[in-house]
Amino acid sequence: MIGDDNGVACHRGRVLNCCHRVLQPFTGHFLFHLSGTVNYSPGRAAFFCLLAAPGFAVSEELQPGSRPRGGNGCYPPVFFMAFMARYDMKREINRMETFLFVALAYLCGSVPVGFLLACAEGVDIRHRGSGNIGATNVARIVGWRHGVLTLLGDTAKGLIPVVLARYFGLEIGQVVWVGLAAFLGHLYPVFLGFKGGKGVATALGVLAAVAPQATLLLAVVFGIIAGTSRAVSLASIIAAGLAPLVLWLLSYPGPAIGLGLVLALLITIRHRDNIQRLVAGAEPKFKVNSQ
Repeated sequence: MIGDDNGVACHRGRVLNCCHRVLQPFTGHFLFHLSGTVNYSPGRAAFFCLLAAPGFAVSEELQPGSRPRGGNGCYPPVFFMAFMARYDMKREINRMETFLFVALAYLCGSVPVGFLLACAEGVDIRHRGSGNIGATNVARIVGWRHGVLTLLGDTAKGLIPVVLARYFGLEIGQVVWVGLAAFLGHLYPVFLGFKGGKGVATALGVLAAVAPQATLLLAVVFGIIAGTSRAVSLASIIAAGLAPLVLWLLSYPGPAIGLGLVLALLITIRHRDNIQRLVAGAEPKFKVNSQ
C-alpha cells in the first residue's frame, strides 16, 4: 500500500509539473510558491493549473500538522501565482461574479427602450418634446401605449438584473452594485453616446427588487403628488428624495439605504432643468398623446 501511495503521489506531481511547464509560456514569468501537499487527483490538479493561466488565484489550506505525502523526494506541489497570493478561490470567484453581473446590468440598463419604440414610429424622441427618452416624453409625443411600454421596459431594466443577482446568491452589497450599474446604464447608455434618461422608472425597478415594501410606499407618494399636481417631475423628485428616509425607517440594511441616497441624488441632478421650471412656474402639466 505504501508503494502504491508513493506511486500515485509521484504521478500527481508529474501531472502538476507537466501542466506548469506547458502553461508557463502562456502565463509569462511568474513566481510560483511551493506549499505543502493536498490530496489532489491528477484531473483536479490539472484543473487548478489551468485556472492559474488566466490569472485566477488558487489556494487551499492544509490541515494543522499535515505533511507532504509521497516518498523518495517526490512532492506533488500546489502552485500559487504570486500576483494573486493570499487570496482564496471563493473570494476571486465572487469578485468575478460581481463584475460579470455589474457589466451585464449596465448593458441591460443601456437598452434605450423609449428611443427604440419611438423610432419604430418614425420619431427620434431625442429631438421632440423635452428630448428625454423616458416614458413621460414618449407618452406625450408618440402615444400613451408607447409610454406605458416604455415605463414597463425601463422598470424591467432595473428589476431583472437585481432579481437575477439575488437569485444567484449575491450578497446585499453586491446586489446594490448590480442595481446601481443598471441605473447608470439608463442614465449613460453606451448605445446612445452616454446620453440617456432621468432614471426614475429604472430606479423604481431596482428598488422594487431590493426593497419592495419601501418601493410600494414611495409609489403611493408618487401617485398622490402626480395625480394632484399633474407634474411628473415634481412627483419624481419628492419620491426620490424620500427614498433613503423610507429605507431607513423600515430598517433596511446600510447598503440599501446608501443605494437609495445615491439614486435620490442622481435623479435630482438629472431633474435640475425641471426644478428651475418648477420654481419659475413654467413646468408643463402632464398630457398624453391620445394615439
